[in-house]
Amino acid sequence: MSQLVKNTAVFSALTLISRLTGLLRVMMFAMILGRSRLNDAFQLANTIPNIIYEAMLGGLLSAIFIPILVHEQEKSGKSSAEAWRVANLLVGYVGVVLALVSLAAAVFSPQIIGSMTWLARGNQAVESKELAEVFLRYFAWQMIFYGLNSIFMAILNSHDVFAITAGAPILNNIVVIAALFGYRIGWIGDDGLAFAATLGVAVMALVQVPWLLKAGMPIRPRFNIFDPLFVIVPKLAAPMLPVSIANLVATVVRTNLLYTVAGAFVTYTFCFQLIMMPYGIFAVSLATVLYPALSRYAADSDWDGFRVYMSRGFRSTVFIMLPIALGMSLLAEPISRVLFERGEFTYTDSIFTARFLSLYALSILPYSLVIFATRVFYSMKDTVTPAWINIIGVAVNIGLNFLLMRFMGVPGIALSSTLTYTATTIISFVMIHHKLGSLDGRRMGVSFGKMALASAAMTVLLIAAQYLTQPHIMVLAKGTRALLRLPQDAAAGTAVVINEEAGWKEFWRLIDHSALPPPSVNFRYESAVAIFGPRGQTTTTLDVRSWARDDTGVAAFQVDVHRRPARARTTATLSLPMNPSYLVAVVRPPVSGARPEFHIAKAVSRSSLMRALQAPEALRLAVLVIVGAVVYLAAVFFLRAEELCSLGALLRRQPPRQPDTTTEGTA
Repeated sequence: MSQLVKNTAVFSALTLISRLTGLLRVMMFAMILGRSRLNDAFQLANTIPNIIYEAMLGGLLSAIFIPILVHEQEKSGKSSAEAWRVANLLVGYVGVVLALVSLAAAVFSPQIIGSMTWLARGNQAVESKELAEVFLRYFAWQMIFYGLNSIFMAILNSHDVFAITAGAPILNNIVVIAALFGYRIGWIGDDGLAFAATLGVAVMALVQVPWLLKAGMPIRPRFNIFDPLFVIVPKLAAPMLPVSIANLVATVVRTNLLYTVAGAFVTYTFCFQLIMMPYGIFAVSLATVLYPALSRYAADSDWDGFRVYMSRGFRSTVFIMLPIALGMSLLAEPISRVLFERGEFTYTDSIFTARFLSLYALSILPYSLVIFATRVFYSMKDTVTPAWINIIGVAVNIGLNFLLMRFMGVPGIALSSTLTYTATTIISFVMIHHKLGSLDGRRMGVSFGKMALASAAMTVLLIAAQYLTQPHIMVLAKGTRALLRLPQDAAAGTAVVINEEAGWKEFWRLIDHSALPPPSVNFRYESAVAIFGPRGQTTTTLDVRSWARDDTGVAAFQVDVHRRPARARTTATLSLPMNPSYLVAVVRPPVSGARPEFHIAKAVSRSSLMRALQAPEALRLAVLVIVGAVVYLAAVFFLRAEELCSLGALLRRQPPRQPDTTTEGTA
């Protein structure tokens, strides 16, 4: 096995582990903090350092500073004194600049948070903003380590050291996951969790230092803005400034709109990280593989070869990302339930997230195409055209955000992203056609048509399969105290069946106070059942162990009652509370009545544990994903799409790459 293949295998495996631990980290946040204003504050404050870093220095590092280092390594040698001098200049320059920026962000955290949330009103929003200001004072220092991480990664990769650069984010995720466990059991509070988030980023950067020393780097940071190598930086950075400002404005507008609704920013953050997984694994790989070849063809003015590789890139991107986008959109509800619905993240939160994800997932395809089109422009030494396309996209996105948010609410932000990327994809195609005179249009059109037909077959099957595999009972909500009063004769527990829309809306308004519409129930085929537990002095929760419907249409429910230890009583007698524990579920087929039988559970039952892990829904989701993938690939094979055969050979040529750190720009 060649060293290249070994590097690729190790890098890919560690990148996959990094993605999985990152997903586990998101799931932990959902379980422990839910879709709360506290989580809104945490996620916003934790995102701002990324936003500022990318706007001020992230693009400069990848487009200017790191190419300067690579050029010096090629000129003088990777381990030459001059190459190490430039590396230390980069460390010093980035360290000093980001230290000053971090200090400013910590000092002016009220103003920064205020600019990102000035549209949000209400007492909860104000408290959340105040908490975000505190969090930002901890998180601001992450920017220093983001910059150092990028430089360390570039230096090590240039010396063919890939494992630690791919594995470092895993340590970041582990630190935060451990802190979340500590937070859950009460070992640390909000401040401790915030400190751990910054510690994780620091560990991610600093763990690479031993490998730098092993590579021979004398770590002596230097700072000299008058060094000849950096004199040209302002001139090179000037064209990037409008793009950075435009992206920053789009981010501020979107964040302001999202923060007007409790939990909306959390939903956006979770969904963004979900769609970045397939993008980072597949779309970045394709662009990385094809970019060097495109650059060579452009340098040799071999435009026929350039069109062939460009066409292959667009076709391969559509071949992979189209079914992923449609699949995530169609399966948004089971995905949200399996990944997030446990602990503090309720069914209502899952439905809210699924509505957003079903529209946001569709942006994966146009976003991937835009990114590849940007590489096409870069390979032709054109950085101006993609910059202007980005700025146009920002203007479109801001307008759509305000318009669609007004008519659709939070899901309008997701649709705005999809429409914006679709528009910028079309503009990119038009501009590439203008430059090249041809896009290999006939071949691309035939391939796109075949993949559209295959995706349509997959879509029809997934819709039917979801309907046929719907569970016979789905718990919509449960809690320790129902915020309504029941008659005294219901003290031993009772159940209520709802079989009409008006009554369901009124009941849900009494149970759920999130101001969201009630979950959809098709009363022709389903019934809503509310079970209220026995009243007592201990706090209880309910779980349905099993249920059965008799010939008369009455359902018998076996319900487990989980009791928490009672607190010491301060008086000899206490009246029974009028607010019992409750559970609301939808059952299929519809029932005319319900008869609960309660059992005191001394330990967590196996069925309760399986439901907490979302095992039945996870199995259903896995089956749906496998069936959808098989149908799509079979349809593509039947239609004789050439991408099915050429993609494997293409990816086998993939060199190791840096982990993707893309953050969302226009949308």
